[in-house]
Amino acid sequence: MKWIIILMMLMNLGFVSSAIIMQDNFTGTTIDTANWDETDPNSRISQDDRLIYLNIPHSNFEQFVNQLKSDVSSSADTIVVSANMAWTDPGTNEAYGGVFLWKDVNNWAQIGSRSDGTAVGTYAFKSMVDGSETATNTMITQGKDIKMVYTSSTGNVGVFYWNVDEWTLIFNKTQNTGLTYNVIISQGDRTFFAHADIVYYDNLYFTDEDYATQYPLVADTCTCAGAGNNWEIDMSDYCNITEACDLTTGTLNFTGAGITRCDAVINTTNLGDPGATGLLSILDDCIIYVI
Repeated sequence: MKWIIILMMLMNLGFVSSAIIMQDNFTGTTIDTANWDETDPNSRISQDDRLIYLNIPHSNFEQFVNQLKSDVSSSADTIVVSANMAWTDPGTNEAYGGVFLWKDVNNWAQIGSRSDGTAVGTYAFKSMVDGSETATNTMITQGKDIKMVYTSSTGNVGVFYWNVDEWTLIFNKTQNTGLTYNVIISQGDRTFFAHADIVYYDNLYFTDEDYATQYPLVADTCTCAGAGNNWEIDMSDYCNITEACDLTTGTLNFTGAGITRCDAVINTTNLGDPGATGLLSILDDCIIYVI
């Protein structure tokens, strides 16, 4: 018998919107134009399981930062960009690529990769507030998985790296409040180096929610997010949920087109709508408790 029990206690039934604004694992051989606007045809981008840039110097800052710009933006109170960044040919101690939270040429925050030979990955943080640069070459030496969390109501930008099993705060900086941000990926620093270094990116997420202890760079969405975390299943992963999952205070939501098959007990505080392009298949041992 295929069945589902939904227990509603001390809550109203409602659907929670997706926290993922845009995500790209950079698979395939061409840029996903649903996510990105490639404004510099000479930037020598390639894409095959990760985004690869071959560095070419540029004559001005705006040309440099507008090579790959997201076609989506967010003005949510919490805005997060996270990515895996690395490069080849280390040793020159200069920055070659970066990920921006971008409003305009006078208001942005960036984490840039640096090729100084550090084995685990080294990065520089820079930001611009009303045309004034507030931090230059602030070194981040731990890991290659990074995120920036902007809080619109306070203007705070937190910079984190993934430390084994949790996000670790490196420092906070302050931007203006209430800004709407895009994401931009760049392949060279604005001092326009002529080196032929290669920088690559993988597993980029742009979200309107900070996943806190949840690691958002894992492409597989079929694994239980754990107690206290929100679980968002991508229907295109065609998950077969066979192990019990207790989210406690966390919510269960769906995104994308495809099928998720549930054959286990799930506890959550809210069950999202699978949507018009998603199908939640309830198998014999599936019980979803919404408490």
